[in-house]
Amino acid sequence: ELYIAYFGRPADPAGLAFYADALDAGTTTLEAVATSFGQSVEAESIVALSTDDYLAAVYLQAFAREYDVAVDGTFWADAINDGSTTKELAMIQILQGAQADDALAVANKVEAASTFTGLVTANEKDYLEADIPAAKELISSVTSDDLTVDAANVTAVDVVNDMADAPDVVVPPVV
Repeated sequence: ELYIAYFGRPADPAGLAFYADALDAGTTTLEAVATSFGQSVEAESIVALSTDDYLAAVYLQAFAREYDVAVDGTFWADAINDGSTTKELAMIQILQGAQADDALAVANKVEAASTFTGLVTANEKDYLEADIPAAKELISSVTSDDLTVDAANVTAVDVVNDMADAPDVVVPPVV
């Protein structure tokens, strides 16, 4: 979910494994992961946005819809602006509080992203910076409509097939 909300793309297998292992081992927290994502070069452009633009970007990437003050209120904007929370922590809380179509959109995006990341691993592909635009387009097409997941999963196969093969790693013999 954080890869989708922050970066608008599926996780790379190595990054996902690293953070999942750290969370499972208890050596980090979801809040610490979100904060580290927020400090990454890839997230600079979203975190640097004004609060309103930040919320608009998060809602679009996570829920596939516009942030609407009339519907969504100003709670998150107020909390970020008055320092009650940070953008990074608000993102977690927004994701955790998702309901109805928003929750379904996130779940659908996670399903499509998991398919993509699984295909990258299974097909031993190199998920490079050049592949990110196609991965983002794949995830941005997914909404709360289940049919968009099916379409994204089909597209994921094509996107992954177009990726470069991961280089063979030759492990030197133990002497």
